[in-house]
Amino acid sequence: LNPKKAFAGLSTDNIFEDTNQQMDANERLFEQYHITTGLPTIILHDADGKPFSTVVGARRTPEEYRAALDEALKVRTERDAKLAAAEGLQGMERARALAAALELMSENLRDKYPELVKEIESLDPQNELGYDGFLERGKLYAEQIEAYYKLTEGFAGHYTPAEIAQQQEQLNAFLAGLEKPQPEVVQQVYSTLADGYGLTRNYEKMHEYHIKALEAAPNSKSAKRLRGNIEYYDKTLLPMLKEQQGK
Repeated sequence: LNPKKAFAGLSTDNIFEDTNQQMDANERLFEQYHITTGLPTIILHDADGKPFSTVVGARRTPEEYRAALDEALKVRTERDAKLAAAEGLQGMERARALAAALELMSENLRDKYPELVKEIESLDPQNELGYDGFLERGKLYAEQIEAYYKLTEGFAGHYTPAEIAQQQEQLNAFLAGLEKPQPEVVQQVYSTLADGYGLTRNYEKMHEYHIKALEAAPNSKSAKRLRGNIEYYDKTLLPMLKEQQGK
């Protein structure tokens, strides 16, 4: 891979610039691409501006990063091959071929292909492939996660037990008021509630809400971190707490 030939570099928003205008721009990018964890996140686009792959997190060496980019580029090649294979197909056979191309990409990028999603929906009236309402769900997610960010933006720096209790009341009211709550938004709310319980050293409730968060969206990008939190509680924190109580 020769990065100078394979990529065109773009200078985008500086996530570390602490101004209201910049923070608003960052949040719009997070919402647009459904980014909830992992920075830096690099989103690769093709020459037509279509996103097709992501590279999340840093690497220790330039060689490791180039290898990650190599892997990410393979998605575009495979996507184009599957789309070409769908040409000439009809009905459910074409729907399955289009879905196979779409599902090479992570779910947070699939709503950037509305024409493919709509065609799959039209070819699959029985919704065997599960794309009925996919774009609507994406829109709901964007609206709900934006409302979540607006609610929680004032939480930072307010960590007294009384302040945390008030925040948790607001989060529970927010969740109760959602119409068609989206799983990853529910997961975010439960994770924030768990954080609050952790800050007030109510570790049993923290553990309970980590489990709830994982159950809300077990295949999300945050699921691995949540499983790690749950395992840490079960294997490390809980035995320590029991030992302290026994003294």
